[in-house]
Amino acid sequence: MSHSDATCWYVLRFPSQDFQKIILYLNQNGVNQFAPVKFDEVDGAVTRVQVLPGHVFVQGPLERLDEIKREYDGDKLKYVMDAKTGRQLQFDNQLVQNFIKVAKQHHEGISFLDSRREINVKHGPMVRVVADGPFKDVVGEYLRVRSNRCVVVRLGGLVTVATGFVKPDEVAELSPARK
Repeated sequence: MSHSDATCWYVLRFPSQDFQKIILYLNQNGVNQFAPVKFDEVDGAVTRVQVLPGHVFVQGPLERLDEIKREYDGDKLKYVMDAKTGRQLQFDNQLVQNFIKVAKQHHEGISFLDSRREINVKHGPMVRVVADGPFKDVVGEYLRVRSNRCVVVRLGGLVTVATGFVKPDEVAELSPARK
């Protein structure tokens, strides 16, 4: 995949207190973006909590994103870099679309996992959800997470999201488990 391919997603980091301002700026400049949030309920009050404070996924050609970054307030927007390559961390469009489809659900079974702690060693078979419902066509790993069989979508070592319980007959295996 070309590094400037419009279907790539990149991750920008910024001071977390600038979240609303940066999301507004990206929207005003026509940048397709996604910042995962979860909803926590405490004493009946529901609050929106950033899953990755100070980070946003952005889609577009690298040249356009560079321009947007330069035009923003000083040097506040920075790419998250891939430690192995030294280049901007990038994700395939389809992987991010699977992640977004799960992460946008406001559904009790959805959980965001710490990629480094919860399932960093386990790998399951790649599956596609074939059952009708909010997860239809999501592709990810089929794993047991906290006693439930779930479809898990990982975005590198940054963030992992797991669906609620998915029955074995609701998925079609795409490939055997990775080691």
